[in-house]
Amino acid sequence: MAAGDSVEDVLDGYPTLSREDVLACLQYASKLAAHRFTLVKSA
Repeated sequence: MAAGDSVEDVLDGYPTLSREDVLACLQYASKLAAHRFTLVKSA
């Protein structure tokens, strides 16, 4: 959706999803974006 797709575009591309599924994903992403993460390199 960051590329400009609408909820309808996503639903057209993934017909097994519901509008509620997409909105739940957006809400989850919003909550994740509110947190700070530190990336740690693994050996």
